[in-house]
Amino acid sequence: MVRHFCRQSGVALLSTMVMVTVISLILGSLYYRHQLEILRSARQLSTDSAFLLTLSAEYWAKQLLADSDSNVVHLQQDWAISLPLLPVEGGELTGKIRDLQGSVNLNNLADYTAERWASEMEDGQSETGYHSVLQRLLETDDDELSAALIDWLDENTEELQYGAEDGYYQTLSPARMPANTPLASIAELPMVAGWSLEHVRRLQGLAVALPDSTAININTAPIEVLAALLSDLSETALEELIEQRPFDSVSEFVIAAEDAGQDLALPPAAMLTVASEFFELETYVQLGMTKLTMTSTLFRGANGEVMVIARTLRHGAPPVQNTADNGEDGDEDAV
Repeated sequence: MVRHFCRQSGVALLSTMVMVTVISLILGSLYYRHQLEILRSARQLSTDSAFLLTLSAEYWAKQLLADSDSNVVHLQQDWAISLPLLPVEGGELTGKIRDLQGSVNLNNLADYTAERWASEMEDGQSETGYHSVLQRLLETDDDELSAALIDWLDENTEELQYGAEDGYYQTLSPARMPANTPLASIAELPMVAGWSLEHVRRLQGLAVALPDSTAININTAPIEVLAALLSDLSETALEELIEQRPFDSVSEFVIAAEDAGQDLALPPAAMLTVASEFFELETYVQLGMTKLTMTSTLFRGANGEVMVIARTLRHGAPPVQNTADNGEDGDEDAV
């Protein structure tokens, strides 16, 4: 009788221990999921707050550009001053505006016709066209890069000398077709025949892809772009030319350039300007563990109104670009 009672007590104790263990596992799982949900909600709230802060930086940039002179754009204007690192509740915010027309617009190459290209090739290559400027930026004399890019951009299927059209891209694996439309970003360049990520790296900060044909603003162009435009000038002469900025007109710049170098091959006046319509705002926000970088493309119209025409969101610090600060790359989302 005693043995039977002990056996029953042992079974009951074991059953109780199993039940307690199961309940503990269930409660632990529920608690873990609850904590994950809290963390997910907190991160989402932090990301939403960071995004709202980047929108406020956009408003700041639009006001600066709207209030500045649009006839002569230069680096002494208020918009060119980087936003200092500002403390915000739970983190920090900073931003900077860049004149995109201080860079070479690769989509301008779409204006090349077969006749213009053939003429430049017959003349031993023009020293003042976008093709030559691009070659100097890339530090190459490879005509195939420009020709392939022109064929990628233009609407026709006529293949230029040294170029690439449907026939070439159909031989690739996987096969594809040339876009025959303007670039949306210079990141598309590796899709073009002969182009690589190394070419994109070399053009960072020096070339852009804008939706319209644009001239180069000589008041905001970096020395590398000016060197590509005025290849006959020495680095010292270019630095002296930069010290004379801002120029109130292209003709004033031309006179100063001619004074800096004799028998200087100047680019056509249509390639140059002292005004700009396209700008880029890069905003970086850190809230707790959330790091968000937003790159906004801004367009300022003839009436002075500024609008956002594109946004790119990146989780992480700004990427490394030429002289920019080092940062962590992150995932990008177009908006």
